[in-house]
Amino acid sequence: YVVLSYVWGPPSTQQHATPQSRYPLTIEDSIRVSAMLRLHYLWVDRYCIEQEGSPEKLAQIEQMNKIYNEATLIIIAAAGSDPHYGLPRISHRCRESQSKLALGVLVFVQGISPHPAELQTAQWTTRAWTYQEDFLSRRRLVFTDC
Repeated sequence: YVVLSYVWGPPSTQQHATPQSRYPLTIEDSIRVSAMLRLHYLWVDRYCIEQEGSPEKLAQIEQMNKIYNEATLIIIAAAGSDPHYGLPRISHRCRESQSKLALGVLVFVQGISPHPAELQTAQWTTRAWTYQEDFLSRRRLVFTDC
């Protein structure tokens, strides 16, 4: 399964997205990424953890280490300041283009890795759970604007 690590945003943005979509854009994009990677399950805290104060919520929070550590992949939505921003290059937001070199049937693509300073200034790093999510993740796919 895949886990989404993202910014919830202020309470006013924590409702569902637009009338034409079922979920906020970042979550919709994460569903697309999971499907593209042929990973069938996406764990999103706002839907998988009971948000009202209840014994189930506490039990889920106590299992967060296992949830993040046992996931196949963590999608980190480091761009944006709420769940409606989307994942760059998946929905409508563009990233800088990557250099490509075609040699016969082979195509080499230059990887773009996030700059440490970019992640340090991202809204995502201000979340209380970020350290745990990042530390416990075995594999990360980080989406940033640059």
